[in-house]
Amino acid sequence: SAWAKVRNKRYFYGNTHLDGSSFEYTAKPTAILKGRMIAFAVVGVYLVSVSLFPVSEPLFWLLFVIALPWLVVRALAFNARNSVFRNIHFDFRGKYGDAFLVLIGFMLLNIVTLGLAYPYSVYRQKKFVVGNSGFGVSRFRFDAAVKNFYAVYLKAAGLFILMIIAYTFLVSAGLVSTAQAAQVPAPANPQQLAGILPMLLIVPLYMFVGTYIQASVANLFLNGAHMKQQRLKSSLSAGQLFWIYLSNLFAVILSLGLLIPWAKIRLARYRFENLAVETPGGLGAFVAGMQGQVKAAGEELADVLDVVLGL
Repeated sequence: SAWAKVRNKRYFYGNTHLDGSSFEYTAKPTAILKGRMIAFAVVGVYLVSVSLFPVSEPLFWLLFVIALPWLVVRALAFNARNSVFRNIHFDFRGKYGDAFLVLIGFMLLNIVTLGLAYPYSVYRQKKFVVGNSGFGVSRFRFDAAVKNFYAVYLKAAGLFILMIIAYTFLVSAGLVSTAQAAQVPAPANPQQLAGILPMLLIVPLYMFVGTYIQASVANLFLNGAHMKQQRLKSSLSAGQLFWIYLSNLFAVILSLGLLIPWAKIRLARYRFENLAVETPGGLGAFVAGMQGQVKAAGEELADVLDVVLGL
């Protein structure tokens, strides 16, 4: 699986082009294999310990919570430093304390505020990722507004509430019964089919709300990233992305999984065809200047720990 993961990434990187040049993924499968072997060993120790000493389970969960921010930082650094464009490596230099705050601290804040702080926690997570990322010797900046994240989740909540109201109306009108809501029997006549149909519509509507959040947050995340005068421009459409997800799902099911590669490529193509880099003076001049800075600085990449635990 480690070799398959690397080959898969290299294929997608190699077929993603920007201004006539493709990306490269330089990670070695053995590094990922070592990490996964350690992950299996840790899980094995956990299972044996919990089976022999059940009281030790909370301790393992505490250790996992403490280690999670470190694992995320190492995984982001590993993937960034093995991503290359025109012989310049990307970079990630996030710190454990900051990762602990945005992952664990804000998770607790969401519990205390009953989820009201969730949009802000998403904003801080995106800012943490972008603000600690770099290309060569230059660092990215993140200037998206918190209020835009709240607007996305408030609109999604509004859509979800409208779905609940519509479904409640259908139930009260007798178009779908509570018994049918509990279980979907095989329709014996058109009247039963009419009763089941509103239920079946709830699933794609729920999927659409999730897709709207994903597309909107991705646009905010990418459009908020900039480096010097260079900016990313993402124009994902929730409707188009929903259609791709839905049609991909049917294609994969009907093909018994044989069309999974086609579905992945179709999704990646849509995402990257709606992503651009805005750069005054052209990308070539900018990258050439970056190559000169890297060479002049003589900066070497920090050692990448060969443990990513499958992340």
